[in-house]
Formats: sequence, structure tokens, C-alpha cells
Amino acid sequence: MSWRRKVLKLVVCLGMSCSSVGADHFTQSLEEARIKLAEKEPREAIRLLERCVRLRGKNAEISELLAQACVADEDLELAAFYFEEAASTDELKYYCYLRAAELYQQLSEPMQALQCYEEYLKIWPNDRTAALGYANLKLQAGDRKRALEIFVAHADHDADVCLKVADLFQSFGNLTQARIGYNAVLEHNPNHREALHQLWNLYVQSKNYAALVPIAQRLCDFGEQEYQGVPLDLFLSVSKGYEQAFDALLGPDMAFLSGPIRITLPSWVWRPIAITTMPSKLLSKKERLKGLEEKVVAAKSKGGYEEAIANLWQILGMNGKNVDAWIELTECLEHINKYDIAEMTIQEAMKSQPSVELYRAYLGIILRTHGSAEYVRILRDVKHKFPKDADLRLMWAKAREMYLGDAAGARRSYKKFLKLAPPDHPEIDLVRRRLATYQHL
Repeated sequence: MSWRRKVLKLVVCLGMSCSSVGADHFTQSLEEARIKLAEKEPREAIRLLERCVRLRGKNAEISELLAQACVADEDLELAAFYFEEAASTDELKYYCYLRAAELYQQLSEPMQALQCYEEYLKIWPNDRTAALGYANLKLQAGDRKRALEIFVAHADHDADVCLKVADLFQSFGNLTQARIGYNAVLEHNPNHREALHQLWNLYVQSKNYAALVPIAQRLCDFGEQEYQGVPLDLFLSVSKGYEQAFDALLGPDMAFLSGPIRITLPSWVWRPIAITTMPSKLLSKKERLKGLEEKVVAAKSKGGYEEAIANLWQILGMNGKNVDAWIELTECLEHINKYDIAEMTIQEAMKSQPSVELYRAYLGIILRTHGSAEYVRILRDVKHKFPKDADLRLMWAKAREMYLGDAAGARRSYKKFLKLAPPDHPEIDLVRRRLATYQHL
């Protein structure tokens, strides 16, 4: 617990010892605080609420209002404390535990967030969203067993949760349950690429080659030409050849033969032999990756973004943690206006490399795929992750101005941008002119 919160607790205790005087002043201050909060003047609201505490002491209602005011004032640490205090003071405000947990996660305090989730789930155990948030934190804390129990309980009709269940079973070495989990993912989303890749790997381990055929077909439909060194179109062709050959051998005409005969099979039956001598099988993984990267560069140079995308998917099929490939794939998808898929690919890049540059690019995609409301919500969270980034502060100022109609907030954010921006930032003069315009209003 930080020193600020320890001092705050001491102040709260002292406030509780005050006598119940000045009822009129208390009621007036409380109503004025609500008005100031509605008018987006959090500092003034906090001052009035502190007066209420001095007059009457702390209660759950005041704690919740203080929390809301601190959120509006961007003091998330105090806001989380007050939400937690409101919930612990009055059981009817149990929902404040959930808000506190969300803020503690933003503040990178997972243990505090876990405690708040636990208290909330004691009161409302069937809240699926809260349970999954708690499970994700448990997983981050290394408690895979408890996380798996919760994910299993909430896996119905959710491909993402089924995927986590399958991944956890695989990490525990339970390959049977992992296969069931990945197939459950495909029931909800037949085009889930990661689930297809994982099933391919599991079926290869168990030597269930027949089960690879529908997976290979689906991967081909996505434009993948090769996976794990296996040319998918040739694999499908060979599989079909085997099928036709065995159908011929087990056909009804063969059942009435009384003696051995010499059977001349079609030449295509022996095509599988060609697989072992294909040049691509002799190439190392590093060489295959280099060849694919060269194809991507060549395709992009002539504007063939669809071709580049197909090759990038193959690269990621061989190494799903290649951040540069995810970023390049996102850029290619943006070129052909496939922003919905680009949103997913840049999220994959951000998992391995949560940089401010990627978050800025992600926000640009969100504005196209989800609109201004979701953009503002995510931008607010990202701004808290990177509080010293001038460009994010500028984006937040513009969002306040354009989407929220918050002129006072935009003016404050523009001023913060000027403090953070380097002297050679290209938009400094524009922002100064904008602030001058505000001063004349």
C-alpha cells in the first residue's frame, strides 16, 4: 500500500470522529459536489466532498462520489482506493469492487485487483465477466489450475475462452482434452486459424493423418500454401489418391474373385513417393523463411498486397511470435481496407511488443472498425499506460474536443501536450494557435 493511501486512511479515521453538526452545510456541500461532478469540475467536487467528510465523517456514498471525482481528475490510485472503501463500507455497493479491480489492473497492481475480484465474486458469483477477469489475473499470477477451473466453467459459446481451456490442457500434457478444446473453438468459429494450427500439431503427434485432411483443406481456403514444411495442395491431392485407390481395391467387383490376381494400379497411387524427394523438404526452416520474406518484398514492390498477405500467413504459420511479420501483415491489410482483420493482427503484435507506436496504430484502426465511442474509451486507457507520450496526449485532446465536446478538458490536454512535446514536434504551432483561439472565446 502506498504512503498516500496510508495517510488517506488516517484522515478518514480522523474525519469519522467529527461530531454530527452542520447538517444544512453537509447537505448543501453534497448537492454542490454532485453538480460540480456533472459539470466535469472534479477538483471542485473533491473539495466539497472533503468538506462533507469534515462535517459528518465518511460514508459509502461519499466514498463512491470521491472515487468518481478522482477518476475524472485522472488520479486512478485514489479512485481505486475510494471505490474499494465504498464497497467495503456498504454491501449494497458491491459493484464498486469491480470498478476498483479494473483500476488496479490499469495501475499494474494485480494483487489488489485479485482481492477486489474475490470480494465481488463472493457477493455475485455468477457474474461471468468478473469471473473471467479474475481467471485472467490468476493465469498471469501463475495459478494455472485455478484459472483452468474458472475458464472451463465459463467456456460455453465463447471461442476465446475455449481456446484458453485448450491451451491450458495442452500445457498440462492432457492432449485429449486439448483436442476437444480446440475442436470446441472451431464449433464456434470454423475459421479460427490458431485452433487449426494447434489441431494440426496434435494430430501429427498422434499420427492421425486422416484427421489432417479437413484441416489442410481449411488452411488452403485461407490462402496458406504450406504448413510445417508440408505443401498443403500436394498433401490433399495425395490423400485423395489413397482414398480412390483403396476404394478400388475394396470395391464390390473384387469381393467375388476366387484366386489371387495381379492388379495394375493407376500411376497417381504412387505419387506419395514424390513427397520425400521434393526440394522444399530439403530446405531448412531458416531457408524457407528467407524465401517467403523475399516473396513478400517482391509482392509489395508491385502492389500485390494479397500475395504478400498469403506469404506472411505462411511465415506466421512457421513462427506465430514473429512480431515484425504481424506488423507487416497489419500494414498490408490496411492497404486493401481489411481493417477488421487488421485489428486482430495488430493485437497479436501488441501481445509480444506492447509499444506506444503499436498502440497508436491500433487506435487508428479502432476508429475505423468501432467508431468514436470505443475509440475514446480505449484511448483513455492507453493514455494511462503511456502518460508521458506527447502524441497520445494530443490525440486525447482532439478526442475531447471532437467527440466529447469537452472544451475545458481539451484545453488542459493541449497544455499538457505542449509540456511533453519535443521542441521540433510538427504540431506545436498548430496547438498554440488552437489554445489562443480558446482564450478569445
